[in-house]
Parts: sequence; C-alpha cells; structure tokens
Amino acid sequence: MKNTISLFQNKPNYIKKVSDDPIINITGLVGSGKTTLANTYRESDRYLIVSLDTLFGSTRNSTTYSIELRKMLEAKYGSLDLDHFEEYYFMIISYFLEHYPDYHLVLEGPQIHQNLMPLNLKGTIIVVRTSGWTSFRRAVKRDIEYQKHRLEMKEITKKQYQKEKKYVKKKRFHQMHDRKRINLFIKKLQAL
Repeated sequence: MKNTISLFQNKPNYIKKVSDDPIINITGLVGSGKTTLANTYRESDRYLIVSLDTLFGSTRNSTTYSIELRKMLEAKYGSLDLDHFEEYYFMIISYFLEHYPDYHLVLEGPQIHQNLMPLNLKGTIIVVRTSGWTSFRRAVKRDIEYQKHRLEMKEITKKQYQKEKKYVKKKRFHQMHDRKRINLFIKKLQAL
C-alpha cells in the first residue's frame, strides 16, 4: 500500500482534510517527528499547540495550553484513561472553540491514531510517515538522552541509568506493532 508507513522507507506526510473545523491533528509513530512538525506552527501566533503526550503522561514537551487542558480534564474526570480518549478529544475541541475562537488548534500525539476512529476526526489530519526503523532509532536516542540528563541531575544512579538504557530499547520495540495499527488508520482515512 503506497500510503502506509514503511519499515525502512521514509515517505511524505499523508494529509487529509476531513472537515472545515480549525483543527490540525498530527499523528505518527513515536519518534517520527510529530512534535517537530507541530512546532513549525509556533511561527504564527494564529495557532495553539497541544501535546497529547502532556495530557496523558509525559510533561517533557508541555505547552501552556496542554497544561490548561489537562487541568480542565482532570477537574472533570479525575485521572485520565485513554479508553475515554474520544470523549476527551471532543471536550478539548469544544473548550478550544469556546475559549479561543480566533485560533487554529494543533493537536499532536500518537493517541490520535491509537484511540480515535478516523470518522470522528475534526479538521485536517497529518500522518507523519517516517519509517518504523528511523522512528525507533530516534525514540531510543531521545529516551537515552533523557535518562542521561536524569543521571547528570542526580535523579537516578549510574546503575539505574544502565538499566534504563537496556529497558528503553525493549520499550520502544513495540513501535513495530504500532506501525500495523497506524497503517490500518490510514486505510480507514482513505475510505472516508
């Protein structure tokens, strides 16, 4: 399939407008460049960028809007469970349209293809189609650099750092399975 994510070949982003809503959804494998692409929208003051990773775990790429939305969702739901991602997605969009009607919303994260049916997307979807192998290598490198930073900050011991380095490779290997899921997501997008 020509629009799928390859194991070894990088491809141009897959872009599809599914509605006229002022929303840009960016998804792809971990390490594919979703955050880098989302950050290109920072050059304009007409876009608000929300990292879904910030809402559902990591706070490394936090934006003011991500933190604001996380607090709003936690106030309503308590802890956030990805099984309810679709409900959160619509609530985020409603909140955004109500509080920031003159802006475009950029949502980025793998949660889009992992937890949302393409039929329910709003706005434009961009699937970053960096190869599975390249994404894997980038994610491992980034995670090891983060653990190295934690070691330098004395948040972990050298022994913990060595253990984390080994664990990171195993943890990120699951991406090869996520490639199948995102390729099915693309196939469903094409059918819209």
